[in-house]
Amino acid sequence: MDTARNSNDASTYVLPGQCDLTAAARIHAALIEKMNEPVLLLDAGEVERCGTVVAQILVAASREVSAAGGHMQVRNMGPGFRKCFADLGLSQDVTSWE
Repeated sequence: MDTARNSNDASTYVLPGQCDLTAAARIHAALIEKMNEPVLLLDAGEVERCGTVVAQILVAASREVSAAGGHMQVRNMGPGFRKCFADLGLSQDVTSWE
């Protein structure tokens, strides 16, 4: 389940356990709402699996926020989350979100 919660005065978006095509539209919509925040804060602690579409959404969101002078931070990145990005050759992106 993906939810928003407050953490240290920043709104944190909690990614769902299955970040697949079914969840992609929800994740995209939630990130669009948060694009104007200086720090796009995500929690990946529940992510067991992350598909290519969601990986693309997260990379695009990170680049969009960076272009606006902010940054994206992802907390609690577990093995399933990291593996998706490693498999796609995007480990460097993940490292920049820590």
